[in-house]
Amino acid sequence: MPLNPFLTLRDTSHVPPTTAESKLHFLHTALLMVQNTSIMINIKFSTITTFLIQNRNAVTLTVVYSLALFIILDGLYHDIIGGGNPWKQGDWLINNHELTVRRGFFGSSLLVISSFFDIPVLYLLGYIQAAIVSIIFVFFWYVGLRHRNCDILTFLLISPVFLIFWANDLQGGLRKELLAYLAFLPLLYGIVRDGFLQSQHILVSLFLWVIAVVAHEANVFFTPFLVFLIFIGYASQGTMRSLFFYSFAFVAISASAFVFALTHSGVESFMDVCRALQDAGLNQHICHGAIRWLEYDFLDKVDKTQARFFSWDFYYFLVTCLLMCSFIVVIFRNFHPKRALFFFFIANMFFLPLYITAIDWGRWVSFGMFTFISVFIAVASQNGTIREIPRMSSISWVCILLFCMVFGVHHGGVASFEYGMFKTILQIFF
Repeated sequence: MPLNPFLTLRDTSHVPPTTAESKLHFLHTALLMVQNTSIMINIKFSTITTFLIQNRNAVTLTVVYSLALFIILDGLYHDIIGGGNPWKQGDWLINNHELTVRRGFFGSSLLVISSFFDIPVLYLLGYIQAAIVSIIFVFFWYVGLRHRNCDILTFLLISPVFLIFWANDLQGGLRKELLAYLAFLPLLYGIVRDGFLQSQHILVSLFLWVIAVVAHEANVFFTPFLVFLIFIGYASQGTMRSLFFYSFAFVAISASAFVFALTHSGVESFMDVCRALQDAGLNQHICHGAIRWLEYDFLDKVDKTQARFFSWDFYYFLVTCLLMCSFIVVIFRNFHPKRALFFFFIANMFFLPLYITAIDWGRWVSFGMFTFISVFIAVASQNGTIREIPRMSSISWVCILLFCMVFGVHHGGVASFEYGMFKTILQIFF
């Protein structure tokens, strides 16, 4: 049959697709987009995971220190707006305005500065405490990041009786040992950065040390460790005469401050110290802690502390000591564990006299941990062994991290879950 000459072929190039074809095309495009997005997410997740694994110490230290510092500063803020804590601020405000007493020069200086600049003395003290504790946290964070591949150092820095001790038990923080810790920083900075000390590091530390031992006589027990840092950091830079001079300066200042504290140990009435604070606008309740404690002489303090040696608290404290010794052995198990335990034990022995004068046994253990960590950082940084310490397995690393976060130590010396970092974070945020 002949073709109809009037019938032409239809041009299908411009014919719109059917509904079914449109749906198929849309589904195909969507699947491609989902597939590409999934690939990108997998790549990013893999990159993030690799970063976290490679920098696990730096990330952990940053997160833990940020949370701990926030908790401490938040507690300080509530202390200040609440009129001050009788121990955490009261001890700093002991003054010599009406009579001369140990620890009084620091508080008198605060009152003079407060009056001169017309700043409430409690606010001034709050600024000072916040600045000091922040500097200490930032410094040890810097040291941890500088040696981020050293698992041992990271766990020492987040151990339950180091800096996060102040966050786990707020009542045990913001005490005058902050001033002693501050005096360590110039020496540690010089050794960590350069491997040796220069005269300016020692002189700055000496200036801070004068403030520390005048403010609180218990700080003198840190003296041997400062002298040790000077010896290992300055021996190769100065003459033996200079080394002896600087060491003698620290010892002489400490001895003088301690003798002064013994000869001006107390007051007949704590109100002789409190009146100057009331005149400055503070409530009398701030005087019912460290200031009131000035009324008790040495034998009274020994009698009050002695009972603790015959209570269950003593056995709980022994468990705390056992836990911390085990902690040292475990984290140093691949790097001279017996030697580390020995030096940790020696560091704590220097603070034994404090155990018979006050019941803040958790704080005294933290003193030993601070000095042990300071000496470890100085020695390992100077001789380079901090870069040679073998890394832990992932399982060991996670288990030790859980211990550091779950367990905490009360300032009285009892270790429990109650004072762990996890519990503290949950209480703050939830």
